[in-house]
Amino acid sequence: MFRPLVELEVRRVIGDRTVPRPRFHRLDATKRKKILDVAAEEIAESGFERASYNRIIERAGLSKGAMYYYFDDKGDLYATVLRYLLNVDDIDLSWVDKLPDEPERLWLWVLEFSRHQLAFSLENPIVAAVGRDFAKRSPQVAALPAVAGLYADLDRMLEAVLAHGQRIGAVRTDLPTPLLLAVTLGAGEAMDRWFIDAMDGLDEETLDRLLVQSTDLLRRILMPTPLWPAEKG
Repeated sequence: MFRPLVELEVRRVIGDRTVPRPRFHRLDATKRKKILDVAAEEIAESGFERASYNRIIERAGLSKGAMYYYFDDKGDLYATVLRYLLNVDDIDLSWVDKLPDEPERLWLWVLEFSRHQLAFSLENPIVAAVGRDFAKRSPQVAALPAVAGLYADLDRMLEAVLAHGQRIGAVRTDLPTPLLLAVTLGAGEAMDRWFIDAMDGLDEETLDRLLVQSTDLLRRILMPTPLWPAEKG
């Protein structure tokens, strides 16, 4: 799910260049916001693969030369829009230290965070549409360097939360970290895709009930559990 970004700060480095290019960060904040809002609208309307880069450039009031001054290509712009909507900071993970330090409180935090994200998507059709497009991305889109960089940062964030959960006894420790991360990502992405598709056809009370149940499902997957009876002793 997505949430708004007050001030865009993207420092993702791929190879020897920054995504987006440093010149983009030197733009006035209002101009940066206009470019990203226009791009988000185009992606919401057409999906990333059918979105017209030329139309984004025209609607943003830029020349082609200026756009390539800020982004290498449409993939770089797409990843930047996603970071803008996701509010992803791939540098600072200090917020993880401020998470609840009791298992039940941590899982309640997960539920409230999910509620916040769902509410924001319900209130912002463009965000919901971009989220729907992102959830149904093709392997070719996922493999774009800038998008792959975003995935790497999301993985780092999730891994940090899981590690915190393990430290306080809220998350199991009997599985290898890569497997635990893969299971969590798979379940989370499946839930995101389902909710993004369902939220236009269900009332908010039903959505909230299903969100509570889905969070409980994830909690049951990840919480420490006793061994099966046949494995004891």
